[in-house]
Amino acid sequence: MRDVALVTGAGSGIGLEIVRALFRRGVRVLGVALGQSELDDLAREARESGAQLDTLAIDLTQAGAVEQVLSHAAAGGLQVRTLVNCAGIGLYGEHLSLDDAAVARMVALNIGALTELSTKLARSMVARGHGQILNVASTAAFQPLPRLCAYSATKHYVAAFTLGLAEELRGTGVSVSLLCPGTTNTPFIQSAGIASGTRTNRLAQRLSMTPEDVAQAAMSALDGPRGFVVAGRLNRAHYALSRLLPPRALMRAFERVTRATS
Repeated sequence: MRDVALVTGAGSGIGLEIVRALFRRGVRVLGVALGQSELDDLAREARESGAQLDTLAIDLTQAGAVEQVLSHAAAGGLQVRTLVNCAGIGLYGEHLSLDDAAVARMVALNIGALTELSTKLARSMVARGHGQILNVASTAAFQPLPRLCAYSATKHYVAAFTLGLAEELRGTGVSVSLLCPGTTNTPFIQSAGIASGTRTNRLAQRLSMTPEDVAQAAMSALDGPRGFVVAGRLNRAHYALSRLLPPRALMRAFERVTRATS
């Protein structure tokens, strides 16, 4: 069996840059993404750089998808030493106006697939006595967010699940880490429904980190003893503020800002 890092959301944005950072370390990667064309581009990049890459295009929101990922790895003789759960969907807007199916899909990916992958792979890692899990949440986990209420709720879950699991697995040889990036300059902003050209979109772009910087923070999370990394100084200040102020104060401030910039 060959050790591999399994990265979900590997085709674009933060996930893609995490894959590239792992390539630079000489790590073999199993990249999982929804789009085959994105993975084909990544495979060409891997061949040109001499990196080792396996890919699987799959919709992780579908029933049985996680089992298909694990079966694919086993059939290829791959043993997942590192899991990076980076795939995620965001939805922006008044919650009652959002499409029900889109919300269900977001919950299935952000919570369901992440939990199932973490759980099943953690069991095999504990049995071996080593392994790493990195779950990517968001600064949206720090407080409830109007117009992002379902999305922020999924990230609250990711944070609570990851930190709780990290404590349970302390001393097993398996590390479980949480990464919270803020707004990042990726297709995620527009795909969440924050339309290009709006003031909210422009504000998000001005506050954005680069995916390369977030990937560097992800490597620090995998390397370091801390189980919780907030990417970026501004986001760390946001986290500190969220510990000091009542959630309602931050929630109302966010609501006023988004209402003014829509």
